Amino acid sequence: MTVDREQALPLGMLVNEVVSNAFKYAFEDAVDGKLSISLAKDNDDAVLTIRDTGKGFNTEDVRHGMGSRLITGFVSQQRAIQTYTFDGGTVFTLRMPLE
Repeated sequence: MTVDREQALPLGMLVNEVVSNAFKYAFEDAVDGKLSISLAKDNDDAVLTIRDTGKGFNTEDVRHGMGSRLITGFVSQQRAIQTYTFDGGTVFTLRMPLE
């Protein structure tokens, strides 16, 4: 799928931050782990999914440090909606309108 150039840079920075967090927290005690990233079109939206097989986390217990603020900023900039769920690890989903 094609992503508008105005969306590409913030989207890449968001992916970098979420993946960095996964390596930093999800796999801190693990010998191995898996991480997958997908971007798919769903009607007029793009859906980004980043999934890891780490230990997961409770979103209410997370510190709101610089990484969380960056993610929130990128999501807001893209007029997107983000969710975190647990399914054998953390699943980050971003749904954003395609321009």
